Amino acid sequence: LLSAFAKTFYVRHPYCVLRYLSHVMEPECFTPTADCFQVLLSKLTPVVAMNRKKQLNDLELRMLMSLRRQLLDVLQYTFQHYKALNETEPSGMFHTTVRTIGSRSLPAP
Repeated sequence: LLSAFAKTFYVRHPYCVLRYLSHVMEPECFTPTADCFQVLLSKLTPVVAMNRKKQLNDLELRMLMSLRRQLLDVLQYTFQHYKALNETEPSGMFHTTVRTIGSRSLPAP
């Protein structure tokens, strides 16, 4: 779907992927579940490979760095509260109260 969007609207595929992932990482969308991390991994891996080959433009590189900061915050929060993780809960955590981590609102343990 992202490839079709990029082709239809004449935008670079990495830009589409990074834009999509920036929305996935929004606090109201992201949950610390295996599914969400799998989406991030599958979509981000080719973009990171393009970055290693110096194939990203300046805007895409800034988007990637912003996404990296967000991801590090989420990973830090997830590892700090690993005992509260629950794949069966919609929030990915046992409790559904919201707690702010950096500039992100995530479910609190």
